[in-house]
Amino acid sequence: MEVRCVNCGAYYEEGSYNCPYCGYITPENAEAKYMNTLDGIKDNLEELADDGEEAAVAESKSIVKRVVILIIIVLAILGVCALIFVVPKKIKEEANSRWAVVNYPRFQQLYDDGDYDTLLVEYRTAKADEKPVYGFKHAAFCDALGVIESAETAYKYVDSNESVDNYWNIELFYNEMKCYAFDCGYGLTEQEKKMLKEKAQTYLDDATLRYGLTSAELDEWMEKAKKDSGYISYTDCKDYLVKKGIIEEDKQ
Repeated sequence: MEVRCVNCGAYYEEGSYNCPYCGYITPENAEAKYMNTLDGIKDNLEELADDGEEAAVAESKSIVKRVVILIIIVLAILGVCALIFVVPKKIKEEANSRWAVVNYPRFQQLYDDGDYDTLLVEYRTAKADEKPVYGFKHAAFCDALGVIESAETAYKYVDSNESVDNYWNIELFYNEMKCYAFDCGYGLTEQEKKMLKEKAQTYLDDATLRYGLTSAELDEWMEKAKKDSGYISYTDCKDYLVKKGIIEEDKQ
């Protein structure tokens, strides 16, 4: 069925919103077109809302999944770290505890029997094996015995060689001064200090006779050792011997 355009008079098929010839649109057609367009927009919005909700749900699920995976990875890493660091440390601590239970009484018996040579050998062996030797109540005494033994070794070497390099002179004087510092260190009883100084008397005298250590110099050394908890500096010993002209500064 044809209708006539009220604007230009042309005829066109009914159902068109506007005249195909002049573009005129009636108020009724304009309202119908607007309502149809509005319905379309509404449908699109609802569709978009549904799509957005589905996308949001999907994204939420994806995030949760990634978080769960991340947590699993972190827990796995922590578990590996525990296996690498914590577990071996725990095992070592338990092994050290068992070792101490067995060996501390044996060390103590050697100490009580006065068998210091055997005590020092076993103490040093355990120390080299990274056993918890410092938990032994007479560990400082054992270390002091080791100093005396080192002094003895250096003393014999220096005495038996006419030409001695710097190393052995420094080593001897260094250990002799460490023997003097027994009085300044921690962990030694007064009885142990007395016993150790008696064993080290040869090397205490040698520091004076061979290296010219005076009473005033000794007082200075011991004053510093007291401040440093009995510590003797190897470098200070070397510098002292250079100053005395016993060794040359440019040799080692």
